[in-house]
Amino acid sequence: MTPGTGATANPGKTAPTGKERDRVYSHFFNGGNSTLLKYLGKPEMAQRARDLLRTAATLEFLELPSRIDPGEPVRVRLRIKNTGAGHKLPTGFPEGREAWLDFKVVDAEGREVYRLGAIRDGRTEQGTKSFHAVLGNSKGEVVEVNVWEADRLLSDTRIPPDGHADVEYVFTVDQRARGPLLIRADLNYWALPQHVADELLGTNELTVDIVQMGYLSKEIPLADVPRGARPVNKPNEGIYRIDTRTPDDRNGLALTNFTRSTVLSEVTATLVNMR
Repeated sequence: MTPGTGATANPGKTAPTGKERDRVYSHFFNGGNSTLLKYLGKPEMAQRARDLLRTAATLEFLELPSRIDPGEPVRVRLRIKNTGAGHKLPTGFPEGREAWLDFKVVDAEGREVYRLGAIRDGRTEQGTKSFHAVLGNSKGEVVEVNVWEADRLLSDTRIPPDGHADVEYVFTVDQRARGPLLIRADLNYWALPQHVADELLGTNELTVDIVQMGYLSKEIPLADVPRGARPVNKPNEGIYRIDTRTPDDRNGLALTNFTRSTVLSEVTATLVNMR
């Protein structure tokens, strides 16, 4: 018998003489802390915790481009639904439990052209789309370890039961990218951040289990580089010049420069007169 919460089908009988049911609900009480169960030497229970977590939420794209133009802002919107937890996602002690999106854009050669949601120094990086509660003290400072100092809730981005959260990413892709591009969003969870475990128990004493609760991915074609464009050799920039002159027009509109950057850049056009 497998965990039967959320949208996961689990047909079977509740008793040897019982009737067949489309969904049989299990009665394991292992919870969602696979880190602790693994640490206590309970691998089967740890796996049941992971399986349970993977029935708690669903993901869908709300907005996705049909193609990606290098240098142009790209907007992607996603929705995370709390479909199976039966309580806030995540729940439990707020100084630890966190769910978050690890959002990546990778080109056809495997080069990561954009990412937000990586782990840096034992915590989710700045700007990550996270779902968790943040405790604070009387000075309004974040409390992560000394919970007895907490007297307020600074923020709470957890997803309520049957609720959802919409998130948005805006980025640009430079001219080095090779299409098609793979857009992928992983919904991850851990029972406590690695830096908290290191501070409580000592560095490398406990490796926190990161559980992938679900993911979305989509391959998007890359628009062709404009005809007549030629790369300009400038470090760390993807600049293309397009010569629009005709043989009889040597002094007219000559160049359009598209200045590219990796994240949240704006396209600027400069008109240059050729002589």
